[in-house]
Amino acid sequence: MGQWTPDWILNFPVHFKLLPEPFKMALIALVSGMVGSFLNMAIWRVPRRESIVFARSHCPACGHVLGVKDLVPVLSYLFLRGRCSYCSMSFGSRYVLIELGLVLLGLVLYTILDTTLMALGIFLLSSLILFLLGLVFHARIDRNLLQKRKGFTYIEVMLALVIVAAVIIPFGNMFLSNYARVLKNKEYIIAYNLLEEKLEELKLVPFSKLRSDYLLYAKPARREDGVFVDEHVGHYQKLKSNPELFYQEFSDIQTEKKHLPDVLFKKFKKVYEKHYRWKYHFYPPGYEIYRRTVKVEAVKDKGDPKFERRTLDGEANREDLVKITVTVWVESQSNHRKLELSTYRRR
Repeated sequence: MGQWTPDWILNFPVHFKLLPEPFKMALIALVSGMVGSFLNMAIWRVPRRESIVFARSHCPACGHVLGVKDLVPVLSYLFLRGRCSYCSMSFGSRYVLIELGLVLLGLVLYTILDTTLMALGIFLLSSLILFLLGLVFHARIDRNLLQKRKGFTYIEVMLALVIVAAVIIPFGNMFLSNYARVLKNKEYIIAYNLLEEKLEELKLVPFSKLRSDYLLYAKPARREDGVFVDEHVGHYQKLKSNPELFYQEFSDIQTEKKHLPDVLFKKFKKVYEKHYRWKYHFYPPGYEIYRRTVKVEAVKDKGDPKFERRTLDGEANREDLVKITVTVWVESQSNHRKLELSTYRRR
């Protein structure tokens, strides 16, 4: 059994993400091409009532069992110039078109959607459609399949590439671009909800306790209440002493997958629950792409008269007016943007 245990198989997505990017692309291309090779075999055998499970891959003309060098998706077809290496019978171009099309589809889906169920679903649905089309039009597609000739010409190769470019790529781009827009809108809506959520939370905080995140977590009134109080060197020490860097990297959105080191997270949780007076919970998986901070600033410049409170002598008193700004950053594969909402609060 060794490394191929059920647990290893169940955790394959985790292991896959640890692989180097070129290796992942090559593996996806190989698997996609193998699916295309299987579809080609099924399209030939199913209409002829041949088994697609037990019979080994063989030349439909001479019946010779094919070896490993004859079964590498796309590459074997190109290397052998589209003909059997044993009897020189030529195969149709649909073999390489289906294999190449699925390889391109697999790579595009991985680039846009990563290894998600959505990507897998699109790939399987596309494969099923290709298979059904192959069954419907197999007589027309394969009518010249077993002609005796030396191989395909360069014109046929160029024609195949043009077909791929003119048919598969535009429809693929249209679908993926629409999906990308939907994904961006979804991320934007979640980010806006995170802004509203924090503003609602801040309404329940007493005016006298309103603090910017930096003054709440990094530089509180009582030094021992700071999240980074025990950090004297390294990155978190810089967050404690540099407000600009703090707002560039800090976030109160923590998930099980991405959060502060355990010791710092316990301190953060303690400060948060003391300040907001409710229990802190991790955000759901997928929220790792969001980052949120709060700034509370005293309003000193001349502003809207409705926010000014007059003293007995008629002069405006603005010491009891603050501006609260909540900022959310979205950093994903398809979205890089910053959203802000501000509100004023009086004593």
